[in-house]
Amino acid sequence: MILAAGELPPIIYQPAQSEPARVLVVDDDPLVLASLRTVLSGEGYRVATASSGGEALSLLNREGQDLMVVDIRMESMNGLEVLKHVKARWPTTVVILLTAYQTVNSAVEAIHYGAYDYLLKPCNPEHLKIVIQRGLEKKKTEQDYRRMLDLLQKIVSCLPLGVVVLDKKGTLVLLNPVAERLLGVNGSRLGQSFGTVLEELPADLKEVLLPLLAEGPAGTGADMRESETAGNGLRIQTRSCPMGTLLLLDEQARL
Repeated sequence: MILAAGELPPIIYQPAQSEPARVLVVDDDPLVLASLRTVLSGEGYRVATASSGGEALSLLNREGQDLMVVDIRMESMNGLEVLKHVKARWPTTVVILLTAYQTVNSAVEAIHYGAYDYLLKPCNPEHLKIVIQRGLEKKKTEQDYRRMLDLLQKIVSCLPLGVVVLDKKGTLVLLNPVAERLLGVNGSRLGQSFGTVLEELPADLKEVLLPLLAEGPAGTGADMRESETAGNGLRIQTRSCPMGTLLLLDEQARL
């Protein structure tokens, strides 16, 4: 489909099909596997089990999983090693670690490598259910956020203005083709601090943008701060709120 400049693509909303979440339990104790399978199947999850880290990774190669419950102390490949492999290859999979020998160092290491939570065995089944539910809700929120950004990217790509979106930390999360051309940067910079990107811009353009971004996002609540300036042949507007900052770059002011 070919769109004229400024024309927006039709937005077709397709609700996600409701399917049971896929949960993989990894433990070298068959009694634990059987018990957790019974508990979690009763919650409506599609439960698979693996008795070793290697078996778990082989299963993941065949079929992705939404969440994993992994025992730390296993022979051959322990839970932390499984966690590192999973986060390297399937980063959106939520991982909860179980251990009978909790230490501060192991807990810190688990969180450092991306574990969603770290529970002491034997864990209360009701508590485990709550942690799993929250982990899956977090995963869904992140998926919805990525879908929203993808949809927003498609929309703003058709706009005649340059559009730049920063999150509340000043990270570059969205950049349309017009903004890429006007700023001289590309989409590979997404996920980086916009402050770092600014340092590489021409001095005259950086001089125009810095004052607009110096105060950061607006304070709290529904506050919205707006500002506008012109320079380097551009008219630049900002809209800032607690969630982040929107920059609109208008090259129509160029001489």
